[in-house]
Amino acid sequence: MGEKGRLFLASLLLSSFLMIAYTFISMVVVLVFKPREDHLPFIFILPLAQPFIMIGGWYISGRIKHNIAKPFAYLSGILMGVLFYSVLACFAMAFLLIVFEIIGIRDIPQVARSLEVLFPGMVFIPIAFGLVASRRIRTTGYRVPFFIDGETSKKIAVVTDIHMGPTNGRGRLRSIIEKTRQNDPDLMMLVGDIFDTYPGNIPDLVDQLGTLTRDVKTYFVSGNHEFFNDPEECFDSLERIGVRVLRNELITDEKTGIVIAGVDDPMSIGSRKVQERRLEEVLSSVKDTQSGPILLLSHQPIGFENAANKGVKLMVCGHTHSGQLWPLGYLTRVLYKDGDRGLIRKYGSYMFVSRGVGTWGPPLRVLSPPEITIIELV
Repeated sequence: MGEKGRLFLASLLLSSFLMIAYTFISMVVVLVFKPREDHLPFIFILPLAQPFIMIGGWYISGRIKHNIAKPFAYLSGILMGVLFYSVLACFAMAFLLIVFEIIGIRDIPQVARSLEVLFPGMVFIPIAFGLVASRRIRTTGYRVPFFIDGETSKKIAVVTDIHMGPTNGRGRLRSIIEKTRQNDPDLMMLVGDIFDTYPGNIPDLVDQLGTLTRDVKTYFVSGNHEFFNDPEECFDSLERIGVRVLRNELITDEKTGIVIAGVDDPMSIGSRKVQERRLEEVLSSVKDTQSGPILLLSHQPIGFENAANKGVKLMVCGHTHSGQLWPLGYLTRVLYKDGDRGLIRKYGSYMFVSRGVGTWGPPLRVLSPPEITIIELV
């Protein structure tokens, strides 16, 4: 099965899981809450219709031009968010009913009907908040001890997870370009998942990005979503606008003298363990020939300890979105043991994990604001 087939299957499984979870919980809630009959279509039709709309929207938006695909992508993404928060709302209300039962409240059906009025707010308030928050890109900044002499200072701009496509198009790119220019970085790092679109849309979006990359020396490593589309088209388009694509290699930047290593995302080989071995090979091959600290670009925040032991002073990552939707940030904290957001100091080295600047799936950001980061290496 190809990468697109695996993505489609994963999307279908995720959607089916949410549908089954929501349907099961809503049936329990219906039995206890005894809602009015006019509420029943919303409770049951939503989970049954959502997978078809979501999968159909993703499939269509990945194969046609953005101006046509945009409404399909927004509809499917927002419905995914509605279903997600509907599941959470049902869990929360069921939990409250259990608590009320334990503390001895007798008229549970009446309490349940009172709680019913909270349901729309528990679903649509985070949806509305997330839609607004996803468009407000923050600029964050850090200082990292990097150079041996302690006198040199260079600024790098870190941009990850744009997911350029129907819901993250020209408007978001324009904001990214403006905010990056305002900080006048010496270098820019594009750390994966830059594309998430039909290959025919890539040249148009890349041309807009090129207004920045032709002025600021830019390096890129792949993310998993580059391999969901057409990776060679992604790489060729970036090189056409002057971006240096790093694929399991390292170079010394002529302008700053910084040694920069970059590795492909594990999606290119389908295994984290193989990716960690590949990282070790890249770093081992240069340890004997390069002096000074190494800046490593790796889309996923894995292999930090190994990289630190091989002389990497700063590892720059993305991928996690810091969960993107509350409370998924708690899950990413568990999945990525060395850190899933911000600047982490560990193993005598530093790792920075960006929240990303775009969205995937639901066009929402709930308590996980999008960011562009300026790191000053000193």
